[in-house]
Amino acid sequence: TMIVTLESNLKSIGTFGTHTNSLRSELLHDPSLLSAATSLDAQGIARMLGSDPRASFVSAPTSRVLGADACAMLCSMVDASYGGKADFKLSLNVDELVSIV
Repeated sequence: TMIVTLESNLKSIGTFGTHTNSLRSELLHDPSLLSAATSLDAQGIARMLGSDPRASFVSAPTSRVLGADACAMLCSMVDASYGGKADFKLSLNVDELVSIV
């Protein structure tokens, strides 16, 4: 497992150990390659993955996936785990999430 930090003034952007031989994962492991990457690199990755360049993101901010009680339980868990960290990540597996909501 590898924790990646881009520059000394930036926080870790995550753990990428499980993606070691993934498509263009060298960008995640080498800060100099990542900082030199361009939009053409991103377009190339998208092409290699067979994505549709005309695709768009759809947001439904008023839709509800979880009820108020489940949301409150998740918020409570995040609040209890946060501890004021600048870079906070709460990892849950499917079973943990199901037991909460």
